[in-house]
Amino acid sequence: MKRSFKPYMLFFVLAIITIVTGFVYPPKITEVHLYDTYYIFSISTPIYGFAVLLLIGGGVYWLIDKWVYSQKLSWWHVIGTMVLLAILLLLEINATYYIRDMRYNDRFSFMLLNPVWFYLVIILWQLIFPYNLIRGLLRRP
Repeated sequence: MKRSFKPYMLFFVLAIITIVTGFVYPPKITEVHLYDTYYIFSISTPIYGFAVLLLIGGGVYWLIDKWVYSQKLSWWHVIGTMVLLAILLLLEINATYYIRDMRYNDRFSFMLLNPVWFYLVIILWQLIFPYNLIRGLLRRP
């Protein structure tokens, strides 16, 4: 019986790597000021939160693994979402530096750097998941 690497396994491997990274990362404290509240927390806290999200995503994919229409569509959804989120992070970082520096004064460059339009792309990409699941459920006798 041939076992293939499934999308939920990728989630679990990334969660383990993230948890180990949280333990290895030097204990630093960061401060976030939101409106009138000042939050102080360890930098490993968001790392562990991301690991929990990965575990939840892996659990969801593990539970629906036998009902999906195509493993290829599952891989497209998982890898595409990760790539799109990485691009969004890079766009956010660029937009932050762009707004802070304000070296450029044209609206077109700001529109390209502002990732608001990219959220729509990510939301539309997420439609692959329900399509894959619903088509798989309709295929079942």
